[in-house]
Amino acid sequence: MTYWNAGLYVLRYLKLTRNYCITYKRSTIPTRVFGYADADYGSDPNDRISYTGYAFLSNGGIISWNSHKQSTIAHSTMDAEYMALSDASREALARKQFGQELKLPSASTPITILSDNQSALEMAENPANYRRAKHIDIRYHAIRHYLRNDLIKVDYVPSTAQAADIFTKAFGPLKHHECVKLLGLRNSYEQQ
Repeated sequence: MTYWNAGLYVLRYLKLTRNYCITYKRSTIPTRVFGYADADYGSDPNDRISYTGYAFLSNGGIISWNSHKQSTIAHSTMDAEYMALSDASREALARKQFGQELKLPSASTPITILSDNQSALEMAENPANYRRAKHIDIRYHAIRHYLRNDLIKVDYVPSTAQAADIFTKAFGPLKHHECVKLLGLRNSYEQQ
């Protein structure tokens, strides 16, 4: 019965959101890409592996997103958020390269990634904190190289404005709807 009810819940959600679409705003200034990165901390009760979620937006609409389980177990919330920030930084480089191929003027500027974890931001920006992160897989430390070479920037965003939360946590209808709006999704029938 539990699975039946869960299935009905999913079908009800799909029916209510079938008219949602990504909307972009017209802009006369060069297209600016920015992203959100977030993680939960060990929410899977079976293996305690955290989830990473990130989204990149341009002109008010989402252009790239991902949600996946992290490859290693995080020892703290800060570790999980730092790994999510690192994964998002690799995606930011891909968005930057795509912009350069299209010869967009904004592709020459660093892409900003917003995170709601100040400790993870501090660790990314300050290599002196390496001792606190020696146990984290070396591939996640590439973010420091990207920051040093001005390929990306990282900045703080309050948890209430963290759009990537939708990829890592289950929310009630109000918070879910807020995240959907932050990502530029709108009901096509409400756009008139």
